[in-house]
Amino acid sequence: MLERIHRGHIGVEGCMRRARECLYWPGMSKAVKDYIGRCDVCRTHDAKQPKETLQFHDIPPRPWAKVGMDLFQQDSRDCLITVDYYPGFWEIDFLDNTKARMVIRKLKSQFGRYGIPDVCVSDNGGQFDSEEFISFSREWESNT
Repeated sequence: MLERIHRGHIGVEGCMRRARECLYWPGMSKAVKDYIGRCDVCRTHDAKQPKETLQFHDIPPRPWAKVGMDLFQQDSRDCLITVDYYPGFWEIDFLDNTKARMVIRKLKSQFGRYGIPDVCVSDNGGQFDSEEFISFSREWESNT
């Protein structure tokens, strides 16, 4: 049974979630932890993927002072999500492509509606780290 729960080498927490969905026996948690602890594949990958420390952000003094942005895919469509750190308001834009120029166009539209934020937070993906985006940031920063 543990072999079926363990398929995919999803670690202790993943296996515990999977096990809880379908069965229970006394000592299940210890049995799953022991089984995963003996798996060479899980131990190898577990050490290489330490959890990243959660970084907290200060709550800004007003709406749209600080926004976070990232790209993701939904149903095979590229999207830009922009989140206001103050109230947690978010907006999603569909992208025709993931080039910096397209992201900038969508952000200009948002900034036109809500104002230019003081701080933008991203994961420094290629679009946000490009010369074009850096130039856009500097140009719009001087307009505030």
